[in-house]
Amino acid sequence: PQLPVRTIVNYWLDGLLAVVFVALCWVAAVIQFVFPSGIEAYQRRLWGLGVDHWRLAQFWLLSALAFLVIIHVTLHWN
Repeated sequence: PQLPVRTIVNYWLDGLLAVVFVALCWVAAVIQFVFPSGIEAYQRRLWGLGVDHWRLAQFWLLSALAFLVIIHVTLHWN
């Protein structure tokens, strides 16, 4: 028996949500524990990226997570 397309899309969406959530948690932990607070954070780099790049990555991951959650809720609406 073949699964409906909606079910397959939901599995892939759930997997993508999990990956984005873990990445967001990891980036948030890097920002929290690697970079000091205040002006000193702008002098540090991790893998060639400064705190601004990490915060930008956090913003885009959070935006992607919110978008995917909206799609997830839409699929389960009825």
